[in-house]
Amino acid sequence: ISANQLMRLYPNPLSGTVLYLNMYCAKAGEQEFNLFNQAGVVLRVISVDCIAGSQVIELNTGILPAGVYKIRQKNTLNNGLTFIKQ
Repeated sequence: ISANQLMRLYPNPLSGTVLYLNMYCAKAGEQEFNLFNQAGVVLRVISVDCIAGSQVIELNTGILPAGVYKIRQKNTLNNGLTFIKQ
């Protein structure tokens, strides 16, 4: 199973300010994610205190202008997940 199959972002496209990251962690511990803009610049590092199993994380996107963004788990080779903020 790839990391992208273990994570889902919604709603997508996003018209409000709260984006939800539904993720599965095989074991408890801190996970870090990078939030990138279309140019590949890291805008934010998101730390999540992961519990073993499925969980939903609320991400505040209020400061982001409309555009296309990507969230990718740090230190992994997966492509990450793309979302659109309207």
